[in-house]
Amino acid sequence: MVTPYIAHGQVDGVRISTRPDDIDPDGMDVLRELHVKTVEIGAQSLVDEVLSASRRGHSSADVSKATRILKAQGFEVGLHLMIGLPGDSREYFYRTVDAAIALAPDMVRIHPTLVFRDTPLAEAFYRGDYRPLTLAEALEYCKYAKKRFHEAGIPVIRLGLQSTPEMEETGAVVAGPYHQAFGSLVAASDFLDQSFALLRGRDWRDQWVTFHVPPRQESAFRGDRSENLRILTEYFHLGGIKVARGEKFCISSS
Repeated sequence: MVTPYIAHGQVDGVRISTRPDDIDPDGMDVLRELHVKTVEIGAQSLVDEVLSASRRGHSSADVSKATRILKAQGFEVGLHLMIGLPGDSREYFYRTVDAAIALAPDMVRIHPTLVFRDTPLAEAFYRGDYRPLTLAEALEYCKYAKKRFHEAGIPVIRLGLQSTPEMEETGAVVAGPYHQAFGSLVAASDFLDQSFALLRGRDWRDQWVTFHVPPRQESAFRGDRSENLRILTEYFHLGGIKVARGEKFCISSS
């Protein structure tokens, strides 16, 4: 039981995840009795065509209704969203982001659709009826969503699936944009885009450039094995790159 931990201040509240069509106004008192503070809804998409093609068994209206009920009852609400579901497209995913922002959740998680062995989705993949996103496509989708949610003041608390021992087994993931550090890849790709924007429009050939980066974001700026620095140096023919601590992300020439 969590009650003793709540009473002694060791636990602030309980977080649960559930389907949108499992949320019932009559069940709110039970959630409070169980010290539930946050309810994360497995929305996955907010486009009915995608939900139907993915056999989710709920509608976008169910997600909207569940969110309204929970927010009206004072619960924190999170939305789980997926990219690359059967029937999904860039346009549909952007519609999902718009609809999610309109619901004003307290947080969002986003992860790509992966094809696991011995599943109906694996069968569809082998038949050629389903094409998963490439890693590059998944990064672009997530960068877009992260930016939109940030502008709306909605934190994205996770990008990518939490790895499990089962997922690490050889052959467990048949296809799809799987990476153990998917969230870090999104952050690094985002920084690379920002860096290109800062450097464009000027001849930097053989010059040294100093990037001023908030300390907690330096790893994301550098990318895996400093890949971002290599790409920028080669593309702009830089003499080199220095990284300095700064309050905001910006550049200066040396």
